[in-house]
Order: sequence, then C-alpha cells, then structure tokens
Amino acid sequence: MVFAANTHSRFYHLVEVEMRTAKTLCGLSVAMIIEPEPCSAALHLVSEQPPEYILCNHCYRLTGAEAAKVKAASAAGQACGAFIPSPLPELG
Repeated sequence: MVFAANTHSRFYHLVEVEMRTAKTLCGLSVAMIIEPEPCSAALHLVSEQPPEYILCNHCYRLTGAEAAKVKAASAAGQACGAFIPSPLPELG
C-alpha cells in the first residue's frame, strides 16, 4: 500500500494508484509526486508511513472487505459511499 500526506494535517491516507491517477481509499485526489516525507500543502505520495501521523479514520474503515464493496459499487456506477437503504421493519 502507498501512503499520502501533507503538512496541513497530521493524518495520512492509504492510496491506490491506477495507471496515471491516484486516489485515497476515502476518495481524495493525490498529486503524483513522491516525496520522502510530507512537505507541502498538496496531498502527495510519500515513500513511507509518516511518523507521528495518524491514519485517516475513513481510510481505516475502508480497508479490507469495506474497500472491496466500495470498489464494486464504483465499478457499478454508484457513487462512492452511497447510502443504500435497507427495507424498514414493519411497525406493529
């Protein structure tokens, strides 16, 4: 997994790089510049997990099975993280 970070926050993100684009698991666009550590305001790729940074809660939630669901929904043309309501229980 590739990491992305910037100097405006102390969070880092997990990134999937596909061809010429990079997006975080939580859907943010990432500059295709690889730096050894966070060094600018733009969210960019970093070569290793930034020390003293915290993993973004959304990226954490979307690891594993959740990421597969989001990717499948995206491939099906649904918005990332779209709310799909379940049937309501009958009130008696």
